[in-house]
Amino acid sequence: MSSPKSYDEIIRSTVPEPDSSFRPTKRQVDRAGEEHREDRELEQMSDADRALHTQISATIATFPAVTMELERGTVILRGSVQDASALAKVEAIVEAIAGVDSVENRLVIGS
Repeated sequence: MSSPKSYDEIIRSTVPEPDSSFRPTKRQVDRAGEEHREDRELEQMSDADRALHTQISATIATFPAVTMELERGTVILRGSVQDASALAKVEAIVEAIAGVDSVENRLVIGS
């Protein structure tokens, strides 16, 4: 019995049904990373920042297409809203929360 010479021969001899294996696309990997980015950020925050993040998230929950990031008291708003009044409303609501130093509004109008 000779030893396998190539990577494919090794895989075929050790992995049952190697052609049925699943490898995610780069887009799927990127999307999975994005979906869990907020969890990773929360793990690294202080208790006070985590509480502030939770309060802001609950406040903007009525705007489902809006996401936020919190970095040293600065809130970065991303996503979309239906019109200019909603854009101004989200920014004003977030600015009024105690502990928020500034707001970077990167929201767009429309979808």
